[in-house]
Amino acid sequence: MSPGRNRRISFPEPDDERPPILSADGLVLGPLIEEDGTDMGTYDFRVLLPDCPRGLVVPLVAGLARGAGPGGRWRRRASVRQVAGVLRTFVREIARLYPQLDSIERLSPEMYRTWFWEVRSRVTWPGLIVIVRGLLEETDGVPRETLQAVRTLRASKPNHGASKRYTRSEFRRIRSALRRSAFAGHARVESNAAHLALYLAGEEPDDAPRWQLMDEVFSKGEFLAHLARTGRLPDAYLGAEHVEQIPVRESLGCVAGGVDARAALFPTASEAFALAALIACERGWNHASIMALDLDAVERVVGVAGRGATYRIELDKPRRGSGRRFGAQILTRRQARLWELAVAFTQPARDTLAELGHPTTQLLVAISQAAGTTGPGGVFITDWLTQSPGSLAWHRKVELAADDGTPLRVTFLRLRKTWFGMHRRPNQNTGEVLEQSYLRNDPEVVELALQEAEHGLTDWVEGAKEGMVQRIGTDDLAAARDGVRDVPGISQEQAGDILSGRLETPGCVACLDIHHSPHPADDGGDCTVSPLICLACPNAVSTPAHLPKQLALAEVLKNAAAALFRTPREGQYDLHLLRLRSLIARATPAEIEEARSAITAEDIDNAERLLRREFDVW
Repeated sequence: MSPGRNRRISFPEPDDERPPILSADGLVLGPLIEEDGTDMGTYDFRVLLPDCPRGLVVPLVAGLARGAGPGGRWRRRASVRQVAGVLRTFVREIARLYPQLDSIERLSPEMYRTWFWEVRSRVTWPGLIVIVRGLLEETDGVPRETLQAVRTLRASKPNHGASKRYTRSEFRRIRSALRRSAFAGHARVESNAAHLALYLAGEEPDDAPRWQLMDEVFSKGEFLAHLARTGRLPDAYLGAEHVEQIPVRESLGCVAGGVDARAALFPTASEAFALAALIACERGWNHASIMALDLDAVERVVGVAGRGATYRIELDKPRRGSGRRFGAQILTRRQARLWELAVAFTQPARDTLAELGHPTTQLLVAISQAAGTTGPGGVFITDWLTQSPGSLAWHRKVELAADDGTPLRVTFLRLRKTWFGMHRRPNQNTGEVLEQSYLRNDPEVVELALQEAEHGLTDWVEGAKEGMVQRIGTDDLAAARDGVRDVPGISQEQAGDILSGRLETPGCVACLDIHHSPHPADDGGDCTVSPLICLACPNAVSTPAHLPKQLALAEVLKNAAAALFRTPREGQYDLHLLRLRSLIARATPAEIEEARSAITAEDIDNAERLLRREFDVW
């Protein structure tokens, strides 16, 4: 996790040594310790022997140890567990294909290619191949020509295409269904947690529900206290008849949808999926970043919880490398309230994990519907390798239909694509990635862009040529000021103010009336648009005195436009530059030459600040 603020850092003592993470025979890996100090588990590969050659298994386990060590590519329990499973699969498959292979040094390019194409023939998603490639790159002894084949043979992901994006109506239905699931689960847990607090304080009401289960009598508070302490249901409840269990579940709010009675205090996997997917709807974050959300990475920066609070959150993307691994995001309003709900919803599960000796600050914790789980304490799911456990359960309970009437399936990838299509700004990626991977293959965005181009190209050129800015000579203004000659639209007082510089703007023109804006967004009030828009404003007046500033701005705009050539922001300054050149063209060559020699460093600095939007009101 990121260092954060005001956190005490403890350094190792000079004689401290890191304990070995590999057994003497090289077949047992662990215990591994995560960056935050939690146990990532121990992995025993002795089960692979004698069916698989030791000379193949031991180097690969050592490669996994290197990749899971400090600064390695696999930094979380879920990742290490996944790679360990892939290692076992790869060793068994390559040994089956080539029984004569007895060491990693004899793994030839042909052997790897055979395995590669066999995998590609049976699976479409390249996850297995990608992990094996990383594992072999971390392993000593792999022949150089084999590594070259490993890096050359790349399996592309299936083309999800722009058609996978949800329509706006589908997106609204999805978000409403996710909110219903998450909010209903939160209400259930909040109610039972409040009753448990009364019981622990010795204030449980006398009329609280009581049940006789086999030979034991439980009050609602006693039942919840046992659940909070152990994470499991009392044996008397499990041994009771089904008809005896029904009143308990009804009182705990665990009847709808056949929810396990453990859900009285803890989220189910389907509700954790709904929470995570709802966060994706609001922020468009990656699935892995959402599943790894950590309370220690969040800081309330404004307000009081529940009353307009604002949160700063550090998102962790380990695969980016140390330089770009963490990225700050701000949660406000509805997003902040969603975060508070998620924390409150999952807090009893974290409290129970701490009671069991497995404290965690992970946000998403849920009960396992299976008989057992690899999560801490054997009760909770904390390793979210995929969203499948919760996704399958959620879809069984919530039946959504697409616009064409077919079943609608909710995936994080499609939610992220939809979010980008709606907001069109980068989030956890660069503008180039946004443009190339999300927007260019989105038919709705492409169609809209074509329409905008068709309607905008003509307006773009014609609007620039209209030259809404008035250009008035100094002699004409002096004559208007002295009452000798009338200038249309300019009063004597305004002419004097223009000449004296009292009506100057950062946009390299003078403004006749800054308090009555002609722009629709200002609704006739004070002008709030960027000073660059002054180049197309009917209130603006240009004089020969403005020409040096305009020439400086034209040069800065030209350099900025050149810097954006062949990037997603190409063309950002073209309209401003076209307007400015149209305005400058009204001056005579002699005036332009004289103005060019009069450009000062202050004029250039003013132009650069204008592009940095330092003069903008909003």
